[in-house]
Amino acid sequence: MDMKIFTLSSILLAISVQSACLAQFPDNSDNFALSLVAGLVLSDSPEFAGIRVSRSTPQAFTNATPESPLFDQRDFASGTFANVTTLNSLPIPRQDVYFLNGGVDFQANNTGDRAIQFLAPAILPGGQIGSAVVGAPTAHSIGLLRQLSSSANINLQTRQGSGGALSTATDPTTTLGLVRFNRAVGSAAIVRKTAPQPIPNNALTAATFQVADYDTGNYYSAAQQDRLTIPETGVYLIVGNARLAATGSASGRGVEIFINGSTAIARDVRIAGATAAAAQDVSAVYRLNAGDTVAMRYYHNGGGSHNLLANLTMMAIARLDANAPSTRNVLLRRAAVTIPSVATGANTPLALSTVQRVDSAYVIANPANTTIVQSGLYLIVGNVQFANTGFARRNLELKVNAAAVAVETRNAGPGGHGALNVVHMRQLNAGDTVQISVIQNTGGNLGLVAAGCFLQMIKLD
Repeated sequence: MDMKIFTLSSILLAISVQSACLAQFPDNSDNFALSLVAGLVLSDSPEFAGIRVSRSTPQAFTNATPESPLFDQRDFASGTFANVTTLNSLPIPRQDVYFLNGGVDFQANNTGDRAIQFLAPAILPGGQIGSAVVGAPTAHSIGLLRQLSSSANINLQTRQGSGGALSTATDPTTTLGLVRFNRAVGSAAIVRKTAPQPIPNNALTAATFQVADYDTGNYYSAAQQDRLTIPETGVYLIVGNARLAATGSASGRGVEIFINGSTAIARDVRIAGATAAAAQDVSAVYRLNAGDTVAMRYYHNGGGSHNLLANLTMMAIARLDANAPSTRNVLLRRAAVTIPSVATGANTPLALSTVQRVDSAYVIANPANTTIVQSGLYLIVGNVQFANTGFARRNLELKVNAAAVAVETRNAGPGGHGALNVVHMRQLNAGDTVQISVIQNTGGNLGLVAAGCFLQMIKLD
């Protein structure tokens, strides 16, 4: 799919004519018996297990009907997952901690909201919703950490409210991936921007990174700032966070993970408002060969050239299937069943007072902060789910030591639940604090869905 099919005129048309509301997903299940057992020592098996499946041809989805993608391509399968024959519902081979990664990428379409969520078979909190415009593609990327039992089967569900049938794109960005976190990463790298980068209008442009904050595999070269080079064949987790300056028009934004200069494997595309910087993230699990390259490309159609900002733009990669022991320190905490509404315009830290699991790398005495006890490399997932409301912006901020390190911005459509999901990789030091906070600009108080407001962390080394 070519993101250049955005047009400014189609976006302005969509703003002037509001679309019909997307029928809502049911609120996320509050039953964690399936997937969360606090403090349990999980695994004595060294086997790595992982799988990624994708859709290689377009699949049509009915308007306002929850449906699952019918995956027809196995991108890789390791361990027990190598025996999986049905690709649309992936069985969990062993009770353990898993990273779930999914995406749905729709072709050019009518207005209306889009949503995706995981089922196992109960709804796993974290469904993500975005707004579309006439003639523009819409893509979502989402990642979650979950402690899952061997009785679970994972599938991905999507719903679209375009008013008619809507088909997925042809490249492998409609996808479902699962990896078992039962060992330390073999190597990893985290790179970030230190200077703004002009992104031309209607042109997919590879982000450049000037600094490697972490690199244990020689992935990064200052001579090739627009890519990371894979040192060893293996299964990798790739994470990208990007933030574009305000364009002055409500217009499209897109970020994607791009392999070997030829194939997009994950994509996030949506409409963003005119007056605020737009932040997005994208993630993928993928098997890569030594010498392969990984890039993060960005796109907008706001007219003219606008800067990809140095602050909050980064890319990270970690090899997951190396044979290395791990302490596997995990944190899973979420909001209580009753959670206060969020005032408009206020940057509000969320109290996460319900704890499903907390291991020795974390202290959680403060409901709004998690304190790091053991220095190391961490994968962090933040999620917030707002109650339904009219079209307006929401921000989810992941903060370390009270400073934002990753942000997700989303304009929820009229009547739809607005959910935001951030996946981030970071080196943290003992004493650091991690927090999630939210901002919304609906003009009034906005309720939250407690089960969809959570912080998840795992120590990767």
